[in-house]
Amino acid sequence: MEPVQEKRRNGRIAALVMAGILPLMLLVLGVLMLMGDSVITGSFVITFMVLPVIAYTGCYFVIRARWHPAVRGIGCIAILVAMVFLFIFMMGSGHFSIFYSEAGEEAIAQYEKDTRDISRMPDIAALGETEEIRYHYFFDQWGVFFDSNCYMLFCRYTEEEYARQTDRIGAEYVFQTEPLTAHGYAVDPTVTMDGYEFRFLSFNDYKLVYPKYMMLIATNEENHEVVYLWYEDDDLDYIESIEEHFLESFGWKYIE
Repeated sequence: MEPVQEKRRNGRIAALVMAGILPLMLLVLGVLMLMGDSVITGSFVITFMVLPVIAYTGCYFVIRARWHPAVRGIGCIAILVAMVFLFIFMMGSGHFSIFYSEAGEEAIAQYEKDTRDISRMPDIAALGETEEIRYHYFFDQWGVFFDSNCYMLFCRYTEEEYARQTDRIGAEYVFQTEPLTAHGYAVDPTVTMDGYEFRFLSFNDYKLVYPKYMMLIATNEENHEVVYLWYEDDDLDYIESIEEHFLESFGWKYIE
């Protein structure tokens, strides 16, 4: 009996290892995505943490059950196939985001790479003598077809250079003066977030489309900072609360 029991035990171990390959791959992929600046959303947790654990736990109990080996094999395959289909469904309909920040030379390099095709965002050479540059990028996706991109460049100056930059911005740019409306919701042309006063560029003068393509410039008197923000979302039709939109869709809540 001992050789038979040993054979069964080894068979269960082999089956558990085989059943754990796909769930482990999903877990590892989730960890790599987090290391690559993915944001932990509910969909992310379900897709890359909950699904693999549930699938492997189900396989574990099926393999340990006193059933015919063929039944146990079919049961494990069914669980893993269900996990794959649920994974595909979540990737197609869930909510996933990416947020990353850079500072200094890395910020300049990443900013120039990301915004080379966005003509409204300024060239680094036009920003004057900065004391510090920070760059933030936020990608947000709901399902397969709904996604948005937000690019933010923070420039900190000395008090004297800040005054020169605000004068330049006032002379160089045309800003929106009338409220922005869409589907019955109105947004003021000026928005204050944590001491930063953001102003929309004129949609008529720059041929922008509210709320799908927007550019804002902010100043912060206390920190002597200027912020350039570009946002694009082809599927966005209206904004109910611009403050909430800043936090959730611009990724403002992730900025430290």
